[in-house]
Amino acid sequence: MTRLRVAEVCEGSRVSRRDGEALRHLLESHWNDPEPVVLDFEGVVIASVSFFDESFGALAMRHPLDEVTRRIKVEHMQDEDRKLLNTLVLARKREREADMLDTSAIETEFNSYRPKDIRRALHHVGEHPLRGAEKSYDAVTGNGKVKDNQPVAGVRIRRDGESYRFRLTEVSGDNYSWDEIAMKTTSFTGFIDAMRDIVAKSGVMEQQFHHGAASFTYEYDPRTAEVTVKIPGHAAITLELDGTGYHTPRGHFPNGDAIDRLCEAIDDWRQKRPRGPLPTGNGDSPNPRG
Repeated sequence: MTRLRVAEVCEGSRVSRRDGEALRHLLESHWNDPEPVVLDFEGVVIASVSFFDESFGALAMRHPLDEVTRRIKVEHMQDEDRKLLNTLVLARKREREADMLDTSAIETEFNSYRPKDIRRALHHVGEHPLRGAEKSYDAVTGNGKVKDNQPVAGVRIRRDGESYRFRLTEVSGDNYSWDEIAMKTTSFTGFIDAMRDIVAKSGVMEQQFHHGAASFTYEYDPRTAEVTVKIPGHAAITLELDGTGYHTPRGHFPNGDAIDRLCEAIDDWRQKRPRGPLPTGNGDSPNPRG
């Protein structure tokens, strides 16, 4: 097992980003060693954001955090330095996770929920514990007239430099309104986790389902697992649920074959981890609802 004493390998160079980069290169030269490298900080005080960020922070941006901690063992670090190091590494970890996010999949997921439930979550997300330590964000709203079928209703996420913007647009006739939250990339994964938790506990998911020529809307309540089918001109139909799955209630209903297929699709969807968007039937992709 390789042991590197910071007092020796860094000597007096333990302040700048260049100093941190030099230490990182040394650690990377041992990255594929069969045993972890021990980095010994005995007798050393760093107290430098630049040094830690360019050494450990850069490693946390390039590799999963569990891999970094598996390959490098830190010993004899001063308490204040350890607090500073942990803060920087966790921030870089969140930034790395945000960079790797599939925002299209997140849009599809949230577009399965009713807009009013997403809007409610946006208004309460700032107080949620899953938001993480970084609490700062900008919340803005706006409205306007629809022109050339723009903007499109639903959730849209875009990267703007070192920030993410999560926008919900609702369209009513020729008018539209929007709610948007912008935050640092390091805050985005916590924000999404908080939004998921809020809508999963209080929101009802809504989706179009297609089977052959039949098409209808249905709702799924995450709190109760209740599924309600809505067919124009007919009373709402609540699917029955028992230990074997969902079933169409007894009686005569329009689109009976399609409802039976929905029961099978919802059963399959509930068994998946992660579940992803609600099933739409006929292989169609979910469409955002205004």
